[in-house]
Amino acid sequence: MGTVGTFERLDTTVIGDTVNTAARLESLNKIFGTEIILSDSVYQKILNKKYIRELGNEPLRGKKTSIVFYEYFGCYSKEKAT
Repeated sequence: MGTVGTFERLDTTVIGDTVNTAARLESLNKIFGTEIILSDSVYQKILNKKYIRELGNEPLRGKKTSIVFYEYFGCYSKEKAT
């Protein structure tokens, strides 16, 4: 996190590869009809993988290599969402 802009107009923002990857993963929710998509690096840190399913292994826009991504569906109910 950092600041961008001039002294007169200063904005706080985040930039970088991690932010770009998160934005690309978030946009996949519309394609897959999901609400939460995880990268493989996040998936590896979760102990209880009961409510996670693999969605794919594809290159994201702006990436040279493909990444594995997953849906997490353990914190909501699709019946309640509709």
